[in-house]
Amino acid sequence: MTARLVHIPTDFIVRVAPELRGGLLGDKAHSLLFDNSKIRTFVPDFRATIPFRDGIRRTVAWFDERRERRRTLAENDQLLDRLIEAYAHG
Repeated sequence: MTARLVHIPTDFIVRVAPELRGGLLGDKAHSLLFDNSKIRTFVPDFRATIPFRDGIRRTVAWFDERRERRRTLAENDQLLDRLIEAYAHG
C-alpha cells in the first residue's frame, strides 16, 4: 500500500475539528528543533549513545514485536477521513 500524503494547514484543521485547537495551535503549529544542550548544562558528561537511525529502528521493532502495539483507532481514522474530504472540497 502506498501512502497518500495530504498537507492540510493547521487553521483549516481547527475550523473543521475545533476540538484539536489546543493541541495544534500551541507548540505543534511551528517547526521546531530539539537538542540536548540543556541537559548538558546540568550534566556535562551526558552523551547520547544511540544514533537516531538506530533508535528509530529499535522503536519500529518494538511496535512490530506485538500486534496490539500496531493498532489504530477507528475514530482517529474517521476524523482524518473527514478532514481530507473537507479539504478536498474546499
